[in-house]
Amino acid sequence: MTAFNYDPDLVQCGRTALQTVKLTFGVCCYRAERTVQVDGNLRGLCVIEEAVHQVCLGLPGELPNPLVLALTNAAGEQLECTDELGRGIRWLNELLIAAEIAAIEPSGRGAGRG
Repeated sequence: MTAFNYDPDLVQCGRTALQTVKLTFGVCCYRAERTVQVDGNLRGLCVIEEAVHQVCLGLPGELPNPLVLALTNAAGEQLECTDELGRGIRWLNELLIAAEIAAIEPSGRGAGRG
C-alpha cells in the first residue's frame, strides 16, 4: 500500500472528489479484484460502500437470474459465486475481504472551485 495525502478538505463544503477504490472479494483461496472510481463528496466507509454498489451493478445477472461473481485461485481455476437468494448488495458485501481507497483528486464538480 502506497501512502498518499487523503485530504478530507477535497470533499467538504459541497466539493467533490474522484476516488479510486480497490476491492478484493474472496471465498477460501479464490479471489476477484475490482478497481472502481467513485465521484462525489463521500469519505471513508461511505466511499467503499458506493464502490461495492458499483461493482454489484456491473455484475452479470438480473432478475429473475441471480448475480454471478467469478473468482480465481493461484492455479488459475475459476469458481463462480452465485447470489442464489437474490440478496444483491448484501450478498456481495459478505464476499468483500479487503478494500482500499488508493487515490483521491478533485473531480471538478460541485461548489468551492475557483
